[in-house]
Amino acid sequence: TAGKAKLVNFSAKDQIIKEGDRDRLLYVIRKGTVKVYKTYLGRKLTLAVLGPGEVFGELTFFDGQPRIANVEAIEPLEALTIDGEVVQGDLETLPSWMPGVFKTIISRLRETDNKLALLKNKYDLGSGSKDNDLVVKEVLTETLRIAKIFTMYFQGNNEFNAEDLESNIKEFEVLFGNTFMKVEKILLTFQNSGFLVETGKSLSLGDKMGALIDYLERKLTENEIWLLSLSALRFLEDVMEHVEKNNPDVRENTTITDVYDQVSLENFKNYDDFFREAKAMGIVKGKAINIRIAEINTHLEYQRFMAGYNIRVD
Repeated sequence: TAGKAKLVNFSAKDQIIKEGDRDRLLYVIRKGTVKVYKTYLGRKLTLAVLGPGEVFGELTFFDGQPRIANVEAIEPLEALTIDGEVVQGDLETLPSWMPGVFKTIISRLRETDNKLALLKNKYDLGSGSKDNDLVVKEVLTETLRIAKIFTMYFQGNNEFNAEDLESNIKEFEVLFGNTFMKVEKILLTFQNSGFLVETGKSLSLGDKMGALIDYLERKLTENEIWLLSLSALRFLEDVMEHVEKNNPDVRENTTITDVYDQVSLENFKNYDDFFREAKAMGIVKGKAINIRIAEINTHLEYQRFMAGYNIRVD
């Protein structure tokens, strides 16, 4: 295979691989560095920075599936390339047990890589990134837009028949325009959370859709730009469970900090994750957590819904 390698050069900021492309080139860096990134809500989320001796493009090289990330040269780059199409014969001479192993490994790598974009996004949201409000606001705004489209569609006596799924999906693709998830996943996520209800072979509007819209509109109007991770939400779940068991008569306007001192809060699971994210999103002022006990269950329902679909990165 070594004789089939070619030397290539790129300038700084050249895009070497584009997400979705189907070429099968594998790259071995000799000089320079590259940035591996995915796009999410119109922004670049860096997954890795690679340098001399490191390899990229290996997943598509082996399995021929579309590229799952972008690669851009940070500085002038010199690399060796090997084309999977050219060396396909070599790959086919591998022992019979190896293709199955490769397939399993690559499948897991692809799944992991897709989740890395989420982890990067969550890290940025919880670490004071200057784009916190912009990214989260787009998530809330996009969710609100989709919820309103569903409401208008189903209140207009339109029918969504599972037997004509492909036609319905194409219709929603037109209605939604460009969005952060495939229509199938949007439908499934709204349905799993009860905002859309399956009756027989049809979908209809769930009773909770109006409350979701009210919640998102209130958050955006009051500039409470929240998007909590599942780990942070587990902290709120533990707090609420403890309150219901030990402080069931708290007043409506009572906040978490009114009930628990700092030492008590730190004893709850996932406190550190919650505090880091909450501070970045303005929920925490100093050490005070400005969430009212009476509203925790509402936040849990809608924040859990958004955290649930936010892990699916396409």
